[in-house]
Amino acid sequence: MVRAPVFPVKGKKTQSSDFARNFHCPHYETCLDEAAQQDRLLDCGSCDYRLSGLQKA
Repeated sequence: MVRAPVFPVKGKKTQSSDFARNFHCPHYETCLDEAAQQDRLLDCGSCDYRLSGLQKA
């Protein structure tokens, strides 16, 4: 799987609830830190890890 988060720019009408988040992703903290460094929001919607928390083996 490839880590591919999207970092949208904050806008006046943009809310954090508009984006998908995967708190169970092994890369979540890394992506969140990267978004914070860029002063942007985090959207996990297009990332291959978005369903990793739902897949129980």
